[in-house]
Amino acid sequence: MHRYPLVKMYSCNFSSGQRRKRSIAYSNLLWDNASTVTFSFMEDLPDELEYRVERVIRQWEPFVSLTFEQVEQGQIRIALNGRENYSAIGTEALEFDPAEPTLVIQTDPQDQLFEATLLHEFGHALGFHHAHLHPDANIPWDIEAVYRHFKEIQG
Repeated sequence: MHRYPLVKMYSCNFSSGQRRKRSIAYSNLLWDNASTVTFSFMEDLPDELEYRVERVIRQWEPFVSLTFEQVEQGQIRIALNGRENYSAIGTEALEFDPAEPTLVIQTDPQDQLFEATLLHEFGHALGFHHAHLHPDANIPWDIEAVYRHFKEIQG
């Protein structure tokens, strides 16, 4: 089902809720332990927005053995003007053309979901995958409700 070896992880809470978080990651796409991962912005942003983005992504630092540094041309290149929300998975970002973004956010910074979306996509940039794929997730999906929801929001 997956094209990469997976590793299960458990962590404490992020600011997004009170439940215990579970993660699953591609072990061969994780950044080297104790390394510095650089990030940059693809477009000029107001200082306040750059600070806000950095504050959001730094929420990961207590849970990963990485540090993040903003540079002119980062390994993770963030674009906030996308047509969708997506990210390269972990070190796959190193395979992208340097002129291309590796993490793209469509959600408007004024939207209440902006920070949660950015936090989620940065998790992918670190090598994490969707938590529902965690072997211990045991999610009792209401398939009908899921289809209904996505039909309403996606058409």
